[in-house]
Amino acid sequence: MKTLDKVEKLLARYTPQQSEQDKIYALAKILHDMNDRLEAVKWDEAQANQIAALVADGTLDLSTLVERDRTLLPTIRIHTHGKPKTMFYGSARSLKISIGWPAEKIKPALPYWLDENLKQDLADFADTRLQITVGYNGFEHFANFSNRNTVIKLEHPTGNLGDLDMEARKKVLDVFPVVNDIVDLRGMLTLLKPHFDHRMDVWHIGHLWSSWPVPEEFTWEEKIRRYATHEQLLKVASGLPTADVYVWNWRLTDDAAKELLEDVMQGGIAKHKAFVKRQFKIVKRYQAECRSHHWEKVRDENGFLSMALVKKMISDERHLVKMEKKHGVKRRLEICDPDVKGECKICKKHITQIHWQKHINSRTHMQKGLKLS
Repeated sequence: MKTLDKVEKLLARYTPQQSEQDKIYALAKILHDMNDRLEAVKWDEAQANQIAALVADGTLDLSTLVERDRTLLPTIRIHTHGKPKTMFYGSARSLKISIGWPAEKIKPALPYWLDENLKQDLADFADTRLQITVGYNGFEHFANFSNRNTVIKLEHPTGNLGDLDMEARKKVLDVFPVVNDIVDLRGMLTLLKPHFDHRMDVWHIGHLWSSWPVPEEFTWEEKIRRYATHEQLLKVASGLPTADVYVWNWRLTDDAAKELLEDVMQGGIAKHKAFVKRQFKIVKRYQAECRSHHWEKVRDENGFLSMALVKKMISDERHLVKMEKKHGVKRRLEICDPDVKGECKICKKHITQIHWQKHINSRTHMQKGLKLS
């Protein structure tokens, strides 16, 4: 920097001839580029030191990350100066980051006895530094992936980045395999957000990362950390809409979800779709024949819906209807005055019209009615 300052002072005192203008412009550009590179190195080292300090003093809780992400966290650089300004309607901000090990960091770690040219070639080959820019520019949702040699742009004009074409994603993975080494980029950035830029938008990158193809080498913990839910994991693994692979009333155990995922990834999609279809039939029957729907009462030990348990609930419903008729309890309370209370002779309670339907449909009312004969 001192050398650059001296050159700058020299140029300030120098008045070039007309014939030397091109040379001066070329020299100025070289100096400007040198200064930019020096500033980039300083900025990179400053962020590296800041992240290392946050890890060392325990400020960052790394227990929320899997081992792969703990290794990559120190390589993240957040380009806070790269956010575009807000445009007309809504937010047009983007998030620009770098992640991975660059050649200039790899080369010094190679054995000293290697030839300099060989060290450089090896460092360039092992370079995994990837720059990612995601966001919304006012017209389309986009994600740019780039390194020193290649740029790939993904865009979606109408939806979020989680709806991007799978073929486009595979192209990114082919060119930038480091993407599959990153389990939960949103989780890493969420850890860093309070210390770098509290306005940092990690929403888009969360949708993008939770819809990559499922890597075979991922452990179960890594799969759940990336895709967050069994539903999203099965959807991505199968490539099918949610309605074809998951029933919203499920609350699967990890063992049940693992078994489903294994079947799907081994090509049993048709079998899985048929199973989901049968489960939806259970949903429809339960909704049609029971007044209230306590889904936890009709799930089996694996978290799937059970027809046997639904039939039991339907039987209980029919018995309750008989008891209501026997005790003169109507499903609807026909009272004109909203302040007048009707009596539920099964529960021995006086209830206003506005709360009557809720009470009749409640689990408490059903349990008391089932005890009667």
